[in-house]
Amino acid sequence: MSTDNEVLPTENPQWGFWGTISDSENPEVKAPDAWVLAMGLITEATKQPGEVVRAFLDSKDGRYFADEVGNFLHEGQSLPDAIAAATKRWMVPANKSASFSHIPDGVTYLMACVLEHAKDEAGA
Repeated sequence: MSTDNEVLPTENPQWGFWGTISDSENPEVKAPDAWVLAMGLITEATKQPGEVVRAFLDSKDGRYFADEVGNFLHEGQSLPDAIAAATKRWMVPANKSASFSHIPDGVTYLMACVLEHAKDEAGA
């Protein structure tokens, strides 16, 4: 188990958040910097351990999160601001779709996505 402040490395450098953000057209965007920022902000927002946040960022959901960050970068935001804005955008209540039918009411979309990967990390 990681400590609260430990930033775990990606286990999926080709895909997920890392792979997607690496393809950014913005030469100022470096995957290692983006990874540290995203791990920190998502861990803070969800209060989940590093292993779970890493599993989320390494997943297809992490890729979608990186796409959201890319949208904010395209609007001219700095990398830290773009990651913060994407995190804020994903902190809306989760839609009670089939994917999240077991998630309690009031849980945010980001938390629901991250919790899906908590199950994966626990071997469920």
